Amino acid sequence: MNITDYNNQNIKVCPMGTDKYVIAPTDTFYKLSRLFNTTIDELKELNPEINPERLKIGQEVCVPVPSLLPCTDGEFYTVQDGDTLYKIAKAYGISLDKIIQRNPFINPNLIYVGQQICVPYKE
Repeated sequence: MNITDYNNQNIKVCPMGTDKYVIAPTDTFYKLSRLFNTTIDELKELNPEINPERLKIGQEVCVPVPSLLPCTDGEFYTVQDGDTLYKIAKAYGISLDKIIQRNPFINPNLIYVGQQICVPYKE
């Protein structure tokens, strides 16, 4: 991970195979390790400049990008600010259970902006 100064603003650059995640009020490295199916040690390695005991709301950290399963029975949707799986299901006219079943590697209670999920086609 690199931090580049651009116009007096720090811009976090994450290595390939990782993505930026913005720390929310209740986040911990343990919680992120569960969310991104990784280890606390890997998170520390990806973010050596960050003290895991002193995470700040709004702070950016690098996290591994979960590999996506093919989405042959639907389409990928990128989670937006304010989304919940329920809101997405309602917008697509499908059940919440269908989205959860089609995305077994995500925690339905901890989706994040930029995350891609497979939304099955309406039957």
